[in-house]
Amino acid sequence: MPREKDVVKAANTFIGQGIKLRAQKLHGSESVRIDGLYIGDIDLDGYLQIGESGRIEGNLQISYALIAGEIVGDVMCRATIHLSPTAKVHGNIKTGRIIIDEGAVFYGHCKTRDEDTEIIVT
Repeated sequence: MPREKDVVKAANTFIGQGIKLRAQKLHGSESVRIDGLYIGDIDLDGYLQIGESGRIEGNLQISYALIAGEIVGDVMCRATIHLSPTAKVHGNIKTGRIIIDEGAVFYGHCKTRDEDTEIIVT
């Protein structure tokens, strides 16, 4: 059962399917959902959701994430990252907690930061 703080919240900002956005860095504290292509780094204190059609090419520093699409880059997640069955990650992950559903694809290394960390494979 997920902890209350690990539940992904509704996004305030959307990058829709069919949209290609190139930026040096996306920075903020709200929740973001990406269903299109985002090229650049992300530094986010809120929740990040990548839909099945979403793709990020860049490095991420995030608090919480639910990944159903693709990431090409390294991920530093301060709390929890959840790779759903359609997720594809090509890069290293450093996190406090990772959940990997059956079917998710992960090419890279994973390092948890604390003694109190969890790796859950479903």
